[in-house]
Amino acid sequence: MALGQAAALGRGYAPAAAHRTPPPTLKSIAGLPPVVILPGFGNADVDYKMPLGQPEDVGLVSVLRRRGFRDVSVLDLPRWEWLRVAGGLA
Repeated sequence: MALGQAAALGRGYAPAAAHRTPPPTLKSIAGLPPVVILPGFGNADVDYKMPLGQPEDVGLVSVLRRRGFRDVSVLDLPRWEWLRVAGGLA
């Protein structure tokens, strides 16, 4: 049956791939993988632990731990290290 005929009969067209079993979700995988956060351009490790001087419980590390990730670490990177990168761009 052609695509136009299926639509005319009120049936939607779905490719065979749409009927496959969806991939497992994070909750169904035994044990979550470790998370390593690499600070983005201009950011320091503290921005992911205590952003803008706020309490630790609002940082990304804390949020990930509350969501079940037990092994969360942030690469120690002081903000001044980005000056070396910026110097290389000039």
